[in-house]
Amino acid sequence: MTSAVICLFALVSSVWVASHASTEAFTMMGLILLVGTGLYFLAKRTPEASPAPAQPPLD
Repeated sequence: MTSAVICLFALVSSVWVASHASTEAFTMMGLILLVGTGLYFLAKRTPEASPAPAQPPLD
């Protein structure tokens, strides 16, 4: 729940700040947001690498 509130606050504040910028800056922010979202879903889709099992000591 807390992370959703933080995410919403970040989105609203980013849009508010960007609304005071030029159209070029707003377009760039949208592009960065789009690329970041794509990278997030790409990373979420790939399985996490599991650590290699521990090897018993060779005595």
